[in-house]
Amino acid sequence: MMKRKNNIKKLGVFLIIAIALVSCDKIKNPYKPVSAGNTPGTSANDSTNLDTTLYPGNWNDYLTTVWPSFSPNTNANRNVLIEDFTGHKCPNCPAAAVIAQQIETDNPGRVFTASIHAGPSATGLTDFQETDTDFPEDFTNPQGLGYGIFFYNGYGFAGNPRGPVNRTVFGTDFMFTSPTSWTANATNTINDNVLAVNIQAIVNYYPTTHGMYLHTEVEALTDLPASARLVVYFIQDEVIAPQKNGPVTDPAYHHHDIHRGNIDEQMWGQALLADGVALLTGKKARLNYAYKIPDQYDPATCHLLIYVMNNDTKEVYQVIKQAIL
Repeated sequence: MMKRKNNIKKLGVFLIIAIALVSCDKIKNPYKPVSAGNTPGTSANDSTNLDTTLYPGNWNDYLTTVWPSFSPNTNANRNVLIEDFTGHKCPNCPAAAVIAQQIETDNPGRVFTASIHAGPSATGLTDFQETDTDFPEDFTNPQGLGYGIFFYNGYGFAGNPRGPVNRTVFGTDFMFTSPTSWTANATNTINDNVLAVNIQAIVNYYPTTHGMYLHTEVEALTDLPASARLVVYFIQDEVIAPQKNGPVTDPAYHHHDIHRGNIDEQMWGQALLADGVALLTGKKARLNYAYKIPDQYDPATCHLLIYVMNNDTKEVYQVIKQAIL
Protein backbone atom coordinates (compact mmCIF):
# COMPACT_ATOMS: atom_id res chain seq x y z
CA MET A 1 0.00 0.00 0.00
CA MET A 2 2.86 2.41 0.90
CA LYS A 3 4.60 1.70 -2.40
CA ARG A 4 1.36 2.34 -4.28
CA LYS A 5 0.92 5.67 -2.46
CA ASN A 6 4.47 6.67 -3.29
CA ASN A 7 3.91 5.83 -6.95
CA ILE A 8 0.75 7.92 -6.97
CA LYS A 9 2.67 10.78 -5.36
CA LYS A 10 5.40 10.52 -7.99
CA LEU A 11 2.85 10.55 -10.83
CA GLY A 12 1.13 13.58 -9.37
CA VAL A 13 4.39 15.50 -9.00
CA PHE A 14 5.43 14.54 -12.52
CA LEU A 15 2.22 15.93 -14.00
CA ILE A 16 2.57 19.19 -12.06
CA ILE A 17 6.20 19.73 -13.02
CA ALA A 18 5.73 18.62 -16.64
CA ILE A 19 3.08 21.30 -17.08
CA ALA A 20 5.36 23.83 -15.39
CA LEU A 21 8.24 23.11 -17.72
CA VAL A 22 6.06 23.61 -20.78
CA SER A 23 4.92 27.01 -19.52
CA CYS A 24 7.08 28.53 -16.79
CA ASP A 25 4.50 31.24 -16.26
CA LYS A 26 2.14 28.54 -14.92
CA ILE A 27 4.38 27.24 -12.13
CA LYS A 28 2.43 27.42 -8.89
CA ASN A 29 3.53 26.71 -5.36
CA PRO A 30 0.24 26.64 -3.46
CA TYR A 31 1.63 27.74 -0.10
CA LYS A 32 3.63 30.73 -1.36
CA PRO A 33 1.39 33.58 -2.57
CA VAL A 34 3.60 36.09 -4.33
CA SER A 35 3.60 38.91 -6.83
CA ALA A 36 6.49 40.51 -8.66
CA GLY A 37 6.96 43.86 -10.33
CA ASN A 38 9.60 43.97 -13.06
CA THR A 39 11.00 47.49 -13.30
CA PRO A 40 13.57 47.67 -16.11
CA GLY A 41 15.86 50.54 -16.95
CA THR A 42 16.53 53.29 -14.43
CA SER A 43 13.03 53.71 -13.00
CA ALA A 44 13.17 52.67 -9.35
CA ASN A 45 9.62 53.55 -8.34
CA ASP A 46 7.44 51.28 -10.46
CA SER A 47 5.15 49.20 -8.24
CA THR A 48 3.44 47.34 -11.07
CA ASN A 49 1.80 44.07 -10.02
CA LEU A 50 2.97 44.24 -6.41
CA ASP A 51 0.61 43.05 -3.69
CA THR A 52 0.01 46.28 -1.79
CA THR A 53 -1.98 44.54 0.98
CA LEU A 54 1.24 43.26 2.54
CA TYR A 55 2.05 46.81 3.63
CA PRO A 56 0.16 47.60 6.87
CA GLY A 57 -0.58 51.18 5.96
CA ASN A 58 -1.29 53.52 3.08
CA TRP A 59 0.46 52.29 -0.05
CA ASN A 60 1.15 55.82 -1.19
CA ASP A 61 3.16 56.31 2.00
CA TYR A 62 5.25 53.29 1.06
CA LEU A 63 5.89 54.71 -2.40
CA THR A 64 6.83 58.16 -1.15
CA THR A 65 8.65 57.50 2.12
CA VAL A 66 9.69 53.82 2.29
CA TRP A 67 10.57 52.84 -1.29
CA PRO A 68 14.39 52.62 -1.26
CA SER A 69 17.07 54.08 -3.47
CA PHE A 70 20.45 52.49 -4.09
CA SER A 71 23.92 53.89 -3.64
CA PRO A 72 26.68 53.12 -6.17
CA ASN A 73 27.78 49.49 -5.91
CA THR A 74 31.54 49.25 -5.38
CA ASN A 75 31.74 45.46 -5.02
CA ALA A 76 34.57 43.91 -7.05
CA ASN A 77 34.18 40.23 -6.10
CA ARG A 78 32.39 37.41 -7.85
CA ASN A 79 30.65 35.12 -5.38
CA VAL A 80 29.91 31.41 -5.58
CA LEU A 81 26.66 29.46 -5.43
CA ILE A 82 26.91 25.77 -4.54
CA GLU A 83 23.69 23.88 -5.24
CA ASP A 84 23.79 20.71 -3.17
CA PHE A 85 21.23 18.29 -4.61
CA THR A 86 20.41 16.07 -1.68
CA GLY A 87 17.80 13.89 0.00
CA HIS A 88 16.93 12.94 3.56
CA LYS A 89 17.18 9.22 2.74
CA CYS A 90 20.53 9.63 0.98
CA PRO A 91 23.19 7.99 3.20
CA ASN A 92 26.12 9.81 1.54
CA CYS A 93 24.52 13.27 1.50
CA PRO A 94 25.58 14.41 5.00
CA ALA A 95 29.23 14.17 3.95
CA ALA A 96 28.50 16.44 0.99
CA ALA A 97 26.81 18.96 3.28
CA VAL A 98 29.93 19.04 5.46
CA ILE A 99 32.05 19.85 2.41
CA ALA A 100 29.75 22.68 1.35
CA GLN A 101 29.66 24.14 4.86
CA GLN A 102 33.45 24.03 5.11
CA ILE A 103 33.83 25.89 1.81
CA GLU A 104 31.47 28.58 3.13
CA THR A 105 33.41 28.82 6.38
CA ASP A 106 36.71 29.14 4.54
CA ASN A 107 35.32 31.87 2.26
CA PRO A 108 33.05 34.05 4.39
CA GLY A 109 30.74 36.25 2.38
CA ARG A 110 31.90 34.72 -0.91
CA VAL A 111 30.30 31.25 -0.98
CA PHE A 112 26.64 30.35 -0.39
CA THR A 113 24.87 26.99 -0.43
CA ALA A 114 21.36 25.98 -1.40
CA SER A 115 20.41 22.44 -0.36
CA ILE A 116 17.91 21.34 -3.00
CA HIS A 117 15.97 18.17 -2.25
CA ALA A 118 15.57 16.71 -5.71
CA GLY A 119 17.00 13.88 -7.75
CA PRO A 120 17.68 13.21 -11.43
CA SER A 121 14.45 11.69 -12.73
CA ALA A 122 11.37 12.41 -14.81
CA THR A 123 9.64 13.72 -11.67
CA GLY A 124 12.56 15.19 -9.76
CA LEU A 125 11.81 12.61 -7.07
CA THR A 126 13.87 9.58 -6.17
CA ASP A 127 13.59 7.31 -3.15
CA PHE A 128 15.95 9.70 -1.34
CA GLN A 129 13.30 12.44 -1.17
CA GLU A 130 10.23 10.38 -0.32
CA THR A 131 8.41 10.80 2.97
CA ASP A 132 6.98 8.22 5.37
CA THR A 133 6.37 7.81 9.09
CA ASP A 134 10.10 7.69 9.82
CA PHE A 135 10.92 10.62 7.51
CA PRO A 136 7.86 12.88 7.76
CA GLU A 137 9.42 16.22 6.71
CA ASP A 138 8.73 17.07 3.07
CA PHE A 139 11.71 19.10 1.88
CA THR A 140 10.63 19.22 -1.76
CA ASN A 141 8.99 22.06 -3.68
CA PRO A 142 7.90 22.48 -7.32
CA GLN A 143 10.87 24.59 -8.42
CA GLY A 144 13.44 22.29 -6.81
CA LEU A 145 11.84 19.21 -8.35
CA GLY A 146 11.75 21.07 -11.66
CA TYR A 147 15.52 21.47 -11.51
CA GLY A 148 15.86 17.72 -10.95
CA ILE A 149 13.83 17.11 -14.10
CA PHE A 150 15.66 19.72 -16.18
CA PHE A 151 19.19 18.65 -15.23
CA TYR A 152 18.33 14.94 -15.54
CA ASN A 153 20.13 14.51 -18.87
CA GLY A 154 23.27 16.10 -20.26
CA TYR A 155 24.50 17.91 -17.15
CA GLY A 156 26.21 15.13 -15.18
CA PHE A 157 23.45 14.81 -12.60
CA ALA A 158 24.01 11.11 -12.02
CA GLY A 159 22.50 10.94 -8.52
CA ASN A 160 22.58 12.42 -5.05
CA PRO A 161 24.76 13.90 -3.72
CA ARG A 162 25.96 15.99 -6.65
CA GLY A 163 25.73 19.61 -7.65
CA PRO A 164 27.16 22.50 -9.66
CA VAL A 165 29.36 25.40 -8.61
CA ASN A 166 27.90 28.52 -10.26
CA ARG A 167 26.58 26.04 -12.84
CA THR A 168 29.94 26.28 -14.57
CA VAL A 169 31.67 23.48 -16.48
CA PHE A 170 35.23 23.11 -15.20
CA GLY A 171 37.69 21.38 -17.50
CA THR A 172 36.20 18.28 -19.08
CA ASP A 173 33.71 17.65 -16.29
CA PHE A 174 29.99 18.13 -16.55
CA MET A 175 28.24 21.02 -14.79
CA PHE A 176 27.19 18.66 -11.96
CA THR A 177 30.14 17.15 -10.13
CA SER A 178 30.89 15.05 -7.10
CA PRO A 179 31.17 17.06 -3.86
CA THR A 180 34.87 16.21 -3.82
CA SER A 181 35.30 18.68 -6.72
CA TRP A 182 33.44 21.57 -5.10
CA THR A 183 36.37 22.96 -3.12
CA ALA A 184 38.67 23.23 -6.14
CA ASN A 185 35.93 24.61 -8.38
CA ALA A 186 34.90 27.24 -5.84
CA THR A 187 38.54 28.21 -5.24
CA ASN A 188 39.17 28.58 -8.98
CA THR A 189 36.10 30.79 -9.37
CA ILE A 190 37.13 33.01 -6.46
CA ASN A 191 40.72 33.28 -7.68
CA ASP A 192 39.72 34.07 -11.28
CA ASN A 193 37.22 36.64 -9.95
CA VAL A 194 35.59 37.41 -13.29
CA LEU A 195 32.75 39.72 -12.30
CA ALA A 196 30.15 40.38 -14.99
CA VAL A 197 27.33 41.86 -12.93
CA ASN A 198 26.64 43.37 -9.52
CA ILE A 199 23.54 42.95 -7.38
CA GLN A 200 22.14 45.01 -4.52
CA ALA A 201 19.03 44.24 -2.48
CA ILE A 202 16.89 45.80 0.24
CA VAL A 203 14.12 44.00 2.14
CA ASN A 204 11.28 45.61 4.07
CA TYR A 205 9.41 43.09 6.26
CA TYR A 206 6.11 43.63 8.11
CA PRO A 207 5.29 41.11 10.87
CA THR A 208 1.60 41.96 11.04
CA THR A 209 1.07 40.66 7.49
CA HIS A 210 4.08 38.30 7.36
CA GLY A 211 4.81 40.10 4.12
CA MET A 212 8.01 41.45 2.67
CA TYR A 213 9.01 43.65 -0.22
CA LEU A 214 12.28 42.84 -1.94
CA HIS A 215 13.89 45.59 -4.00
CA THR A 216 16.83 44.70 -6.22
CA GLU A 217 19.21 46.58 -8.47
CA VAL A 218 21.29 44.73 -11.05
CA GLU A 219 24.15 46.55 -12.81
CA ALA A 220 25.89 45.08 -15.85
CA LEU A 221 29.69 45.39 -15.71
CA THR A 222 29.91 43.84 -19.16
CA ASP A 223 27.33 43.26 -21.86
CA LEU A 224 24.85 40.64 -20.66
CA PRO A 225 22.94 38.35 -23.02
CA ALA A 226 19.25 38.93 -23.61
CA SER A 227 18.69 35.65 -21.76
CA ALA A 228 20.01 37.06 -18.46
CA ARG A 229 17.58 36.40 -15.58
CA LEU A 230 17.27 37.24 -11.90
CA VAL A 231 16.34 34.34 -9.59
CA VAL A 232 15.48 34.56 -5.88
CA TYR A 233 15.68 31.48 -3.64
CA PHE A 234 13.85 31.38 -0.30
CA ILE A 235 16.20 29.55 2.08
CA GLN A 236 15.47 28.18 5.55
CA ASP A 237 18.60 28.31 7.69
CA GLU A 238 18.14 25.06 9.60
CA VAL A 239 15.67 22.26 10.32
CA ILE A 240 16.19 19.40 12.76
CA ALA A 241 14.70 16.27 11.21
CA PRO A 242 15.66 12.65 10.46
CA GLN A 243 18.41 11.99 7.94
CA LYS A 244 20.11 8.84 6.70
CA ASN A 245 23.77 9.16 7.60
CA GLY A 246 25.79 6.23 6.38
CA PRO A 247 24.26 2.96 7.62
CA VAL A 248 22.22 4.62 10.38
CA THR A 249 19.43 7.17 10.68
CA ASP A 250 20.11 10.32 12.67
CA PRO A 251 16.70 11.34 14.12
CA ALA A 252 17.92 14.85 15.05
CA TYR A 253 20.05 15.79 12.06
CA HIS A 254 20.68 19.49 11.41
CA HIS A 255 19.65 20.23 7.82
CA HIS A 256 21.20 23.51 6.65
CA ASP A 257 20.35 26.09 3.97
CA ILE A 258 17.22 24.35 2.72
CA HIS A 259 15.81 25.61 -0.56
CA ARG A 260 12.07 26.07 0.08
CA GLY A 261 11.23 27.45 -3.35
CA ASN A 262 11.61 30.58 -5.48
CA ILE A 263 9.69 33.60 -4.27
CA ASP A 264 8.16 34.32 -7.70
CA GLU A 265 7.52 30.59 -8.27
CA GLN A 266 9.55 30.72 -11.51
CA MET A 267 12.39 28.23 -12.00
CA TRP A 268 14.33 30.64 -14.19
CA GLY A 269 13.26 33.88 -12.56
CA GLN A 270 12.64 37.23 -14.25
CA ALA A 271 14.14 38.78 -17.38
CA LEU A 272 16.83 41.43 -16.91
CA LEU A 273 16.26 44.14 -19.47
CA ALA A 274 16.95 47.87 -19.77
CA ASP A 275 14.35 49.74 -21.79
CA GLY A 276 13.20 46.43 -23.24
CA VAL A 277 16.59 45.29 -24.56
CA ALA A 278 19.56 43.32 -23.24
CA LEU A 279 21.38 44.80 -20.28
CA LEU A 280 24.58 46.32 -21.65
CA THR A 281 27.65 47.57 -19.80
CA GLY A 282 26.79 50.28 -17.28
CA LYS A 283 23.04 49.77 -17.54
CA LYS A 284 20.87 48.86 -14.57
CA ALA A 285 17.67 46.92 -14.06
CA ARG A 286 15.52 47.14 -10.95
CA LEU A 287 13.14 44.34 -10.05
CA ASN A 288 10.78 44.45 -7.10
CA TYR A 289 8.91 41.62 -5.41
CA ALA A 290 6.11 41.26 -2.89
CA TYR A 291 6.10 37.99 -0.96
CA LYS A 292 3.99 36.65 1.88
CA ILE A 293 6.23 34.40 3.92
CA PRO A 294 4.39 31.15 4.69
CA ASP A 295 3.27 31.02 8.31
CA GLN A 296 5.37 27.96 9.14
CA TYR A 297 8.62 29.90 8.60
CA ASP A 298 10.23 32.36 10.98
CA PRO A 299 11.77 35.16 8.89
CA ALA A 300 14.51 35.52 11.51
CA THR A 301 15.77 32.04 10.56
CA CYS A 302 15.42 32.37 6.81
CA HIS A 303 17.24 34.32 4.10
CA LEU A 304 17.26 34.92 0.37
CA LEU A 305 19.84 33.93 -2.23
CA ILE A 306 19.60 36.29 -5.19
CA TYR A 307 21.48 35.46 -8.35
CA VAL A 308 21.86 36.47 -11.99
CA MET A 309 22.09 33.66 -14.52
CA ASN A 310 22.36 33.06 -18.25
CA ASN A 311 19.16 31.26 -19.20
CA ASP A 312 20.82 29.73 -22.28
CA THR A 313 23.79 28.13 -20.54
CA LYS A 314 22.35 28.27 -16.95
CA GLU A 315 25.66 29.68 -15.66
CA VAL A 316 25.36 31.79 -12.52
CA TYR A 317 27.16 35.13 -12.97
CA GLN A 318 26.75 36.45 -9.43
CA VAL A 319 24.96 35.63 -6.19
CA ILE A 320 24.35 37.52 -2.96
CA LYS A 321 22.80 36.57 0.37
CA GLN A 322 20.09 38.85 1.75
CA ALA A 323 18.75 38.70 5.28
CA ILE A 324 15.00 39.23 5.78
CA LEU A 325 15.35 40.75 9.26
